[in-house]
Amino acid sequence: MGPITKKIREGLQSISGEKIVSLEAARRGEEIIGELPTIDQLVAVGQHLIHAIYKTMANLLSVFYENMPFLYGVDKFFYEAEDRYLPDENGFTPILTTIYNHWAFFDVRFKPSEETLGDCFLGVSDLIGLDVFEVEAVENLCHSRLGLYEILGSNGDIFQVRELVTDQKLSTIIPTKFLAEPGTLAFLRILPPLKVMDCPNICVTTPYVTRELRENDWLEYFKRHQILPGAPGAEDRLYRHMKYGKNRYYWCEFFFHGYLTHRFDAVFVKGFPDRPKTQPRHILFNRGRRD
Repeated sequence: MGPITKKIREGLQSISGEKIVSLEAARRGEEIIGELPTIDQLVAVGQHLIHAIYKTMANLLSVFYENMPFLYGVDKFFYEAEDRYLPDENGFTPILTTIYNHWAFFDVRFKPSEETLGDCFLGVSDLIGLDVFEVEAVENLCHSRLGLYEILGSNGDIFQVRELVTDQKLSTIIPTKFLAEPGTLAFLRILPPLKVMDCPNICVTTPYVTRELRENDWLEYFKRHQILPGAPGAEDRLYRHMKYGKNRYYWCEFFFHGYLTHRFDAVFVKGFPDRPKTQPRHILFNRGRRD
C-alpha cells in the first residue's frame, strides 16, 4: 500500500464530528451516489450486465475522487488535464469521456509511489464497503490497458478481434453499435467478464479507429519502441507502452491531435503517436507527408 492510499485511509478513518469539512464531503458523496444509475437500471435500458458493472465502478471512483479532501496534489493534474482537453465552442473534444476517465483513473500514476486513483480506490475498498465482485471489477479496471486490434468479424455487437504484436484473438462486446468492416484497426480497452460470469469480454471505451496506416506501419511503430512480436519481454513492454506511454499524456495527446472526424459509434484518427508531423491537428502537421 502506497503513501497516498495510506493517507486516504487515515483520513477516512478519522472522519468524525470534529472533521466537519470531511464529513460534509462524505455526505455529499453519498447524495451523488444516490443519484447515479444502478447496475439494474443500466441493464434495464439495454446495457450488458458486465458493461453496467464496470461503468458503475468507474462512476463510484469519480464520486470518490470528487468528494475526498485527502487527495492533495492529485487535483493539480486534473485541473491541467481538463484545461488541456476542454470542449470546443460546439461542445466537442476528441477526448471522449470513456477514454478520459479510464486513462485518468487507472493509467495516470502519481508520485512518489506511482499509485493510480484506481489503486487508491482499491486500497480503501474495505472502508467504503465494496463487495467481493465490486473489488474484482476494480482490480480488472486497474490492470486494464489500451490495445490496437484488427477487427476480424462480428455478429451483432459481439466482435472477433486480434491484437497486433501479441496476435491474441478475443471475442468482445463493443456496445457503441460499432460499424466496422473486417480489417479495420482500432484502439480498444477490453476487459474480461467477472469470474462468475459466462459472457464475452467487454470494450469499455469508444473505438478510436486509425485511418490510412496499415498493420505493417504499426508494427514498424512498435519496432521503434523495441516492441517486436515474439521477442522476449515483448508483451510486458507492450503492456507498459499502451498503459503508460512515453509520458502520462502520450495517448491522449495522440487522440487529441490525431483526430480526423467522428461518428456516433467511433472516433477516427490519423498519424503516429511519436511523430507529431503526422497528426492533422498538431501545429507541426506536414500535409505533404505521411511520416
